[in-house]
Amino acid sequence: MKSTRNPFLAAALLGAAALFGQSCCHLREGGAERIVLENGDVRAVVVPEFGGRVTSLQFADGPNLLWVNPRPDDLMWDWRNHGGEKTWIGPQESWKTVGGKTWPPPASFDAEPYVVTHRSPTSVALLSPADTHWNLRASRTIEVFPDRLRVTSELLPTGDVPAERITNWSVVQLPPPPRVAVRLTDRKRIANGIGEDKPLPGPVRLDDSLVFDLRSAEASGKCSFDADRFLVDVPGGQLEIRQLGETLDDGLATPERAQLYFAARAELPPGYEPYIEVEFTKPHPASRQQIEYRFLGK
Repeated sequence: MKSTRNPFLAAALLGAAALFGQSCCHLREGGAERIVLENGDVRAVVVPEFGGRVTSLQFADGPNLLWVNPRPDDLMWDWRNHGGEKTWIGPQESWKTVGGKTWPPPASFDAEPYVVTHRSPTSVALLSPADTHWNLRASRTIEVFPDRLRVTSELLPTGDVPAERITNWSVVQLPPPPRVAVRLTDRKRIANGIGEDKPLPGPVRLDDSLVFDLRSAEASGKCSFDADRFLVDVPGGQLEIRQLGETLDDGLATPERAQLYFAARAELPPGYEPYIEVEFTKPHPASRQQIEYRFLGK
């Protein structure tokens, strides 16, 4: 955050701190509003303008654990990829049927400004625009606790919903770690490489877990599975990412409840760093989805 010597701006920030609490900062930097949430060892930054996403997650003054695009205005596959954590609508095969395009993601959920409906020093609630194709809008509540971040999202109907099957789709982008572990649930199905997606290298099966070693990955790929928990190697320990609540059998031929995607440098535009995506889906109308992020030391 840049410091300022402007006394009028300093006074305004002091007034905002008095209104929203000392641990909640409501700033503009680079033209976009940024809301800072802090509680104990956890600090998160939310940008309502960029699809209501979380762009920074820190634990105990550590580094930002999220991947953020340093050049968000440059198109990546005809898409402004800001990075961070966000809510999409799925399944992806319905995008063209409902919205007329297979790519990029529906902008109402991914890219357009969200409205702040509630704010406190440790939480913020946001609401997306109503999507006229899907007749849905996304509600997102981001909360920081002394040891974790929780994101609760819901898909709210604004009219007749056109698709037979809809999923609430949580997506977070992270710098590629050496290893990722995945905890399998119920049917323990694995689909490594589906359709146009190439398989990821490995993985190694350990009881009810899969371990991916991404240090040898040279090509982009994706794996889907029945799972509710990821452990991602990060500086100083591991980041636990898990989907809360009951995990019901979706009845599909291939699993899609949890997904791991790797974007390789060789397949990205010049100058971009690789990243992974940790993804969870939850069916609509049981669309209330909760994802928690917790840092585990070594």
